[in-house]
Amino acid sequence: MAKKEKKAKKTNKPVCSKCGAPIMLLAADEFKYGCPIRACAQCRQRYLDRGWHEIAVEGYRESDVSTKSNAKQTLGLGLATLGLIAANVFSIAVLHLIVYMLIFLAIGAGIGFLVALKDTFVCATGMKKADLEQLKAESERRLSNPEYAKQLAELGYPVPSRYLI
Repeated sequence: MAKKEKKAKKTNKPVCSKCGAPIMLLAADEFKYGCPIRACAQCRQRYLDRGWHEIAVEGYRESDVSTKSNAKQTLGLGLATLGLIAANVFSIAVLHLIVYMLIFLAIGAGIGFLVALKDTFVCATGMKKADLEQLKAESERRLSNPEYAKQLAELGYPVPSRYLI
């Protein structure tokens, strides 16, 4: 097993267990599919970034292909856009200085609505699932390399025994 990443005392940022240099990890709320093995930029010591996930091992999250969650997001942003537009109309007569801020907010909410609408379309048409299946095939190719699977396991990633030869 590899040593756990040490935490710097003052900055609370992760550092390399070998040389103490800062290492890059995905934020706690980020979730990506791909190779979770990273290397320290200074000494090339390998470490595991738990924000990255091997889709062939863990599968994909239902929320990644659910039109229900995307539709709720789209509806919410659409209603927010309408609310901000209504606030703009009201504020034109009452508060002239806030108008510009509300216009920018309405534009931002409208852009968010369009992005959520695109995500809903991508999920509903199956395009997202096709992309995830491609990522799964790439993950299977990586895991079919016994050295890669062994290295993942040594770093503490839960590799199924079928990949460990």
